Amino acid sequence: WVDINQLVTQVLKLAGAELRHRAKVELDLRPVPLLKLEANRLTQVLLNLIINAYQAFGERAQSENMLWAGSARDGNTVRLYVADNGPGIPKETQERIWEPFYTTKPVGVGTGLGLAICYDIVQGIGGDIAVESTVGRGTRFTVSFPLKTATRPGLEWQESGQS
Repeated sequence: WVDINQLVTQVLKLAGAELRHRAKVELDLRPVPLLKLEANRLTQVLLNLIINAYQAFGERAQSENMLWAGSARDGNTVRLYVADNGPGIPKETQERIWEPFYTTKPVGVGTGLGLAICYDIVQGIGGDIAVESTVGRGTRFTVSFPLKTATRPGLEWQESGQS
């Protein structure tokens, strides 16, 4: 069982040394149920989204950069998000970001596999990943996991504190 909020906190600590010098980070972790999934795979997704965010800041001053991460339960869905106030992703590029080897980064920075891998991992564990972005304002990636109900397939879950 995975405590999503604890995982987000751990991933931010893992990325912390680099992130501290690149952006101010704000967390908005709401109560969510524990999910039965592989923590390592979700860690890879979150770390990748965070790395993409701070790479997008480019050479801007640290004081200008913001990264937000959070979680919430919305009915029978648990959502995680990573958002930034970077340059944003143009609409025509948003359609291609999930393609393997597609990148807008300079040569030598990244492989163009990060978001394709994130997409495959999230889909493989029963979730969905989406992007919202506005050029000049920033980007938000949302990872959603449906909770298993009697009428709909999804992930097994339990309320925090249950065993």
